[in-house]
Amino acid sequence: MRLLNSARAAGTLRIWDIECRDKTIVLEGHQATVNGAVHTTDGNILYWSDDLAIRLWNPRNGACLNTFAADWVETDDFPGYW
Repeated sequence: MRLLNSARAAGTLRIWDIECRDKTIVLEGHQATVNGAVHTTDGNILYWSDDLAIRLWNPRNGACLNTFAADWVETDDFPGYW
């Protein structure tokens, strides 16, 4: 499965299956605009928002694996982010 992420100002991240062109999962939890995302080496997605939370998600089942609080998020800390 090849995945594509798209973010919304409402704080959601959508995961799309590129091969079948279908939205597979909507990840919800942020209270502000999503600013970026990066895929981890184990296949999960780390994404962050203006609400100063960083969330780790399993894109296959939509489970939030962890939430990290931050004083700020520097996108330079995440090479390859969008």
